[in-house]
Amino acid sequence: MVIDRKNGANFGACVGEALGAPVEFMSAAAIVENFGQVTDIMGGGVFNWGVGEATDDIDILFAVASSLKDKKEFNPDHIAQKFIEWYETGPKDIGITSHKAIRNLQKGISWDSAADPNGAGNGALVRCLPIVHFFLKEADITVGKYCNDCSIITHSHPKARWCAVLYSIIMKDLLNNVALGDAIIHAEKVATQIAPEGKIEIEASLNPGGFVVDTLLTSLTCVQLTASFEEAVIKAVNLGGDADSIGCVTGSIAGALYGFDSIPKRWINSLSTKTQELLATLI
Repeated sequence: MVIDRKNGANFGACVGEALGAPVEFMSAAAIVENFGQVTDIMGGGVFNWGVGEATDDIDILFAVASSLKDKKEFNPDHIAQKFIEWYETGPKDIGITSHKAIRNLQKGISWDSAADPNGAGNGALVRCLPIVHFFLKEADITVGKYCNDCSIITHSHPKARWCAVLYSIIMKDLLNNVALGDAIIHAEKVATQIAPEGKIEIEASLNPGGFVVDTLLTSLTCVQLTASFEEAVIKAVNLGGDADSIGCVTGSIAGALYGFDSIPKRWINSLSTKTQELLATLI
């Protein structure tokens, strides 16, 4: 069952991102006008994505996973180097906050000093997932601190760090078959231990912005307002805005909650060959 939930989280993140990528930056009204409702993975969008092509959220998730496999430990210096290597491949899209931080890393600035302290985007959220997998049997505080430090590399704002910890402990609990409501309550306590200055109120939201709080709360709300993986992700991406990141986070949460078999096979089959090959290495 744990493997089913892990695969659900991993594939869920990828299909959620791929579903949302072509409608990133569109309004919900524009999506309705152009597509009616997005229910299948397609190409296009402002970055002319290929069908099922991974965007920056998943690329950087794989970078973290690669570091963990190489070093067999959490090593933020090594993760920072993986980010540089990815950046130097010339990705189609990269968030402004991550871009600035990685440029500083290239200049030799240390991993814990490179980020803009005012950057509170969502770029550090879903990349916590490999850390949760790798340290699933470790103490909650250990996993939370690792995800806090992973966020610091590019997103050191207190709210970005608090949300990264909250997300990581929610995912850890879901993988251990804890109910979502209980996982949120527990995760809030752990996040407040680690990054108390970033604490937010957990409330329902459907604001699809790139601000980390909006992304996390909207993703949680989409899962809580629906009754299946497919419903949750369709609801998330059709809000528009930062649709790829919100689809990605929503997909990971819903995938861990409902399991791999809940993900529509048509979405899994639409992922790029490269993404499917990398996914096979994660578990």
